[in-house]
Amino acid sequence: MRNVIWAILLILPSQALYAQQAGTPDFASQNKDMLVGSILAVSRHDVVKTGVLYGAIGVFHYIFRRRFLLISTDPEQAEAQGISLASGIFCSTHRSDWS
Repeated sequence: MRNVIWAILLILPSQALYAQQAGTPDFASQNKDMLVGSILAVSRHDVVKTGVLYGAIGVFHYIFRRRFLLISTDPEQAEAQGISLASGIFCSTHRSDWS
């Protein structure tokens, strides 16, 4: 059930944007840019900035990977070790009881 809720929460904003843009004269080009993008319009600065952001996220997950894995696989043991389960709930995707 949670998967359905997440899917709806992810789809609604994009559909609202799509519906809003449908009334504009240059809808076709905006729609193409929204769905496909344009790799030629990306600057070196944007690539570096995105690389740094993804690198920071990767370092964060590397540092806390054992904690996230423990929260995902054995929440009772994680709680016994004093690890806050709320901190891992949004960073973990391995929870088997979410479906």
